[in-house]
Amino acid sequence: MKLKKTLILMLIILTPIVVAFGVSTPYYEGNPLIMSPGETRIVILTLQNMLGGENYTAVAEIIEGGEFAKLPEAEKTYRIPHGYDNVTIAVEITVPQKSRVGEKTIKVRVLVQPEDKSEGQLTFTQGVGAEIPVVIKAEKSLLKNLILIIGSITMLLIIYFLIRKSLKKRDMYRY
Repeated sequence: MKLKKTLILMLIILTPIVVAFGVSTPYYEGNPLIMSPGETRIVILTLQNMLGGENYTAVAEIIEGGEFAKLPEAEKTYRIPHGYDNVTIAVEITVPQKSRVGEKTIKVRVLVQPEDKSEGQLTFTQGVGAEIPVVIKAEKSLLKNLILIIGSITMLLIIYFLIRKSLKKRDMYRY
């Protein structure tokens, strides 16, 4: 019984009271990032620290999908002051030209700890993650080719009728 009370007390003391740090992304399971092979995009993750009264330092790393994504900034440590909701992390996503059509997931982990750690103080690092679902679709080259063919045929017909009309006026064309 005494051990149980001690564990509960330690849990209460060591658990932060309010953790209001978050990571948001414009892409999620119902709204994936749609890309084509050979395409590159930059996705912005937003860090926010709205409650709790502490400033945080965050370190970002890509833990899944590293063959498609990278963090282009040289510095991967971010300072998130209390009350800010607009600290950004840019994730550059490049789909190789020979990629297969399908779904991929890019996972970014953000490790957070309070900024004002005193020497000898025990601190816990909290991890927050963001997933960016990517759907790789084939280029719509068939549609582009169809439009090009229809446009070419239309131009040839216009040229044919203009030449025919010109020849008819000069009485050089007879059916």
